[in-house]
Amino acid sequence: MNQWIGNLNWYFYPEMIYHVPHERMVYPELGIPGNDHTVQRAMPKVVRALEVMEQELSDGRPFLVGDAVTMADYFLLPTLFGFALTPEGKQTMPTFPGVVAWDNRMDALPSVVRFNAKLPPRAPIPHAREWVKHHRPAA
Repeated sequence: MNQWIGNLNWYFYPEMIYHVPHERMVYPELGIPGNDHTVQRAMPKVVRALEVMEQELSDGRPFLVGDAVTMADYFLLPTLFGFALTPEGKQTMPTFPGVVAWDNRMDALPSVVRFNAKLPPRAPIPHAREWVKHHRPAA
């Protein structure tokens, strides 16, 4: 399980959160221009990660590690959610039907339904102004 979490953190999180959603949504919502170059540089890695996930799920298993939901699934869910909000996510995600089916299964879990019902509306993240200094990749 730790290997799954480590792989997800390494191969999905940086590009699918820091490099695409931050540049497309988080920073612009604060009046900070997004960096198109960062997004363009990230997208091949995003696509490759989704290709691997699609291949892993192609054996028919409902979740990342097998027949039962695990921490790996819960770990990846918000990453894909954030990416899917971006223009690149809206264009890319439908090309991976296995990933979309996994996402739909996850969204239907009672625990996820309850959690999503308690989420506040999306709003700008004021402390993200500091992220530009610490999380943004060098141009």
